[in-house]
Amino acid sequence: MRLPAFLRWVLIALLVGVSATDLLAVNDHKTAMLQDAAGAASNGTAVDTTGYTSLGLQVVISDTATVTFEGTVDNSNWVATGCVATSDTATATVTSTTASKLYQCNVAGLAQFRARISSFTAGTVTVKGRLTTGPWSKRGGTGDALTTNPLSQFAATTSLQLKGVISDETGSGLLVFATSPTLTTPTIGAATATSINKMAVTAPTTSSTLAVADGKTLTASNTLTFTGTDGSSVAFGAGGTATYTIASGAKALATGAIASAACTSAQTDTATGTATTDAIIVSFNGDPTAVTGYVPLTTGMLTIIPYPTANTVNFKVCNNTAGSITPGAITLNWRVVR
Repeated sequence: MRLPAFLRWVLIALLVGVSATDLLAVNDHKTAMLQDAAGAASNGTAVDTTGYTSLGLQVVISDTATVTFEGTVDNSNWVATGCVATSDTATATVTSTTASKLYQCNVAGLAQFRARISSFTAGTVTVKGRLTTGPWSKRGGTGDALTTNPLSQFAATTSLQLKGVISDETGSGLLVFATSPTLTTPTIGAATATSINKMAVTAPTTSSTLAVADGKTLTASNTLTFTGTDGSSVAFGAGGTATYTIASGAKALATGAIASAACTSAQTDTATGTATTDAIIVSFNGDPTAVTGYVPLTTGMLTIIPYPTANTVNFKVCNNTAGSITPGAITLNWRVVR
């Protein structure tokens, strides 16, 4: 009577003094030809798998055929048996093949195994097998992470589990990838960005600083451009609204005679962007008190009335005296503010 392979190796170990640890590396095996250059559909030669646990298969299909993997326990009824292609990174189990590959099949508990040619069109089919057995132990994990057999072979791993096998991590929480991650109170050192919260960021040539005091808010409700001289500062005091210049210029007033109790027609200058709600600041570009019409007299002097219209500043010169006045040349500096 032929002893099962496992018992044979135990007896050999006892006789030669092999330890239990060394026995794990011992592996009984036998080879078998299941299909030998077959040129038609056939059952092939079944291999006795009693006492063995694993069957390695090399399937060579030269043209077009289907090989079905089958096993039996009662040596009568054959049932499709799953095998795994060694090149399959997803370790998917298949019961048949149409391609030349290496397969690993679990035959533990089976009496026989066969590689039946269930469909044949052309060429030849050769199937060689190698049965192995012996005590074994799963050590470390269920597989090796390789280029052709990566981490996808293992069960899903959480971020916390991954962190547990890394020794130099920083922070806590979830694993972060490049596109649209959500970060909670991160501490970011020197970084390069083109936008933050949908705000475009223009990188300076060397460096620049934007500082907002602790607990304060900076709000811009319109598009603004700030210009000035380095070191300048603007103080708004207790509050209020800052004004800004819409347009500015200089206007030389007409020197034609102005009748008593009359005004000139509007003397205008272009002031792009000006609205009727804006204010005009006006000053003379020189001392007017020696210029005819503007000399302070008990009989009165000329009065200048400025006012804005759309994109325009207007100046009327009015004579409040009892006689006609022909004013001297004079120029106004003007500024429209909002």
